[in-house]
Amino acid sequence: MRRLHVSLLGLAVVAAAVSTPASASASSSDDGASGPRVVAGAFSPNGDGRDDTLLVRYVLPRDADRVELTIDELYAGPTDHVRVVRLGRVEQGSHSWTFDGRNGNGTIVDDGTYRVSLSYAGSPAAAGNRLVVDTSFSPRLAVDSGAIRLAGVNPAVYPRTSVVRDALHLSGLVEHRTRRVSLTIRNPRGRVVLRKVKRNVKGPAQVYSSVFDERWTARVDGRPLPPGRYRAVIAGVDRVGNRGRVEQPIWVSKERLVWHEEVRTVRPQGSEGGGACFFDGGAGCSDAETFNPPCGTVTASQLYAGGLSYRSAPCPEGRTGNDRAGMSHWLPFPQAPRGVARARVRFVGAPTHAGEGDVGTLSVSATAGQQSSFTTSATGSETADVTPRYGLGVDGDTSGSADPIPPGVLWGFSTTSGNAVDVQEFVVTARYLAVED
Repeated sequence: MRRLHVSLLGLAVVAAAVSTPASASASSSDDGASGPRVVAGAFSPNGDGRDDTLLVRYVLPRDADRVELTIDELYAGPTDHVRVVRLGRVEQGSHSWTFDGRNGNGTIVDDGTYRVSLSYAGSPAAAGNRLVVDTSFSPRLAVDSGAIRLAGVNPAVYPRTSVVRDALHLSGLVEHRTRRVSLTIRNPRGRVVLRKVKRNVKGPAQVYSSVFDERWTARVDGRPLPPGRYRAVIAGVDRVGNRGRVEQPIWVSKERLVWHEEVRTVRPQGSEGGGACFFDGGAGCSDAETFNPPCGTVTASQLYAGGLSYRSAPCPEGRTGNDRAGMSHWLPFPQAPRGVARARVRFVGAPTHAGEGDVGTLSVSATAGQQSSFTTSATGSETADVTPRYGLGVDGDTSGSADPIPPGVLWGFSTTSGNAVDVQEFVVTARYLAVED
């Protein structure tokens, strides 16, 4: 069985890999060490026969009483010891003790970074070094299709598409020190169609490192691969011999994507998205809603069935806020596997009070780095084309929803300064890649 060792030389700790039986030992010899040396170490007490123990070597500059080795969590308090080994009187020289990864109660400690320290009667201070307990290897695989996928839907690639070169983006994350990691894609018969290997992956401590950046078109020598269910796998071995893998099914489609423009008419009451902070979008918008809330109202229209009435109003005396009345609206396009590329919105309506010249503002939110489109009218107008914000969908973490939200178009309608407008309908025009009929 392989084990690692950590040596405390005088006031230092040294760790290295050794191939010796996994048993505690205590041999005394003067190795003449002069000055501290520190090397980090890691081991894997998971019972798989690889690096299950850590051999701690320590050197005393003189005979000493009340010698102790202490294992602590890295940021624990001074008395919160994981394990204390009382060695009593120990002669000058080199000695060793085997750490089996168990705490004082005999339980395997959790994965993490710990500190092993040496102290003895009359020592000026405890000397030590970090050690890492690592019992598993869990690589991660991300397959990006360009748009948010709904729960339970496997990613698909359309290599027969001619209007664009369709592809999936595959990437992986592994521990900051990994001996070997591979990315493999197999066809429905199990034959390898793509394989890449990286060795000795290193990165910042305690941080996952990015590996592979593959734009996979499911084409070989310019020709599409046969359709079917393929499997992408990232597998590897970490620094202490733990093995792990992660698998993701991928569909290679026999269909192809074509550009499609769709015009949808929706009633305002059927597309409510909520207030200004729909999807928690916009820096500081939650604060704006809290500290400067709108005092206007959005209610069911008395002019149009299914419509809404946006009525701005001044805030009552003593209430902080603004006179705005507004709402976000949302129309999903789950049939757009690569998201909505371009969109524009038109509204049809009229001033709430006949004969008045009240106006409302329609806006379509654009993706980051692009200008949103606004238009103001009393009875109806259309925004310009934009690349819509959330055109690729919204993941569950961002939306606050348990499930991801599919690609779609987000827009808003509002009134201010005493204006009141009723909206009968919104007309949404969206352009996206769709599976050919």
